[in-house]
Amino acid sequence: MGRRGGHQIRRRQQRGFSLIELIVVIGIIAVLLGLLFPTLAGTRASSKSIVCQSNMRQIGVAMAAYANENKGWLFPPDDGNFTNLAPVNHRWPSILMHTPPPADQTSTDPKDWTPKVALCPADDENPNEHHSYVVNGHLVEKKVRYFSSNFGGPVNNSDVVVMGEKITTENDYYVETSAAGTSDYDTVVEHHRHGIRLKSNVLHLDLHVDNIEPKQIEKCVDPWDVLPKVEPVISD
Repeated sequence: MGRRGGHQIRRRQQRGFSLIELIVVIGIIAVLLGLLFPTLAGTRASSKSIVCQSNMRQIGVAMAAYANENKGWLFPPDDGNFTNLAPVNHRWPSILMHTPPPADQTSTDPKDWTPKVALCPADDENPNEHHSYVVNGHLVEKKVRYFSSNFGGPVNNSDVVVMGEKITTENDYYVETSAAGTSDYDTVVEHHRHGIRLKSNVLHLDLHVDNIEPKQIEKCVDPWDVLPKVEPVISD
């Protein structure tokens, strides 16, 4: 009895998991991973959106400094237009952020002249013209500057967009109105870089950043456009 009982106990102790038990364990692990991965993905997306917002705030601070020295303009008003890009060493990201020139100052590669803050971490590693953000050229068209406050419509400076996110495959640096009266807003502005929930980030004239774009105002060509200011315009 003692010997037989000892053999039975050892056999029970040496018995491994059955196939059914392994399947159950694997199934539980799969369920847990399925619950965990979306959470991790959401956390990564939120982190990238936060870094993007930080980039925009830094650019906003640089815009305020630029405005103080350039009659209120938040960015260069005449460097590039609807059809032409400015020279690679004279585009608004490098001008605003005072980007040091590369070792090879004859380089025509935008990557050599573009500050890292002009790249959204959720964008492609090498977007067209190596920048992720596009500024609102309508502000130049309507002569809206940093100190502007009356826009002739039901908006204030916290509603007016200064900068947003660019579609990766686009080259443009400005959202503008063409001579024909059409806007390139629909082909240039990225609306969901950070996903359906987080959408894309937007910098406003009061220099706060959020992911809420204004509704289009009647008689404006797109949601970034504003009506002409009522206040007197300061001459250039």
